[in-house]
Amino acid sequence: RSFSTSYVKSFHSWYETSGHLFEDDYQAKPLDDENHLIQAIPYVHLNPTLAGLVKRPEDWEFSDCRAWCSDEDRESFPFNEIRKQLYGSPKDYREYLKQYVTRKREIQEIERMLLN
Repeated sequence: RSFSTSYVKSFHSWYETSGHLFEDDYQAKPLDDENHLIQAIPYVHLNPTLAGLVKRPEDWEFSDCRAWCSDEDRESFPFNEIRKQLYGSPKDYREYLKQYVTRKREIQEIERMLLN
């Protein structure tokens, strides 16, 4: 929470603005366990794609998704070990992202059918 507060203050200082930066449904929540983390990382990486801002999550310039999906085993990438432990290889992570999108779209379709 303190990160988001300091970020908002810095943003307003830099751009001489005021008010809310995030929509009402924004909530800072701690990650409770490894399963939550496994879901949260692709959620963040895929947001720009699912919002229609880019075709591939690696194309979003403000994301580190490109590094997560890169076949280069760079020691400078700080999350190599986490990626390996949670998802496996970069290829495995790219496949996980594809499956995540498929599941999300299936759920959206089921919700649409149930609500209409």
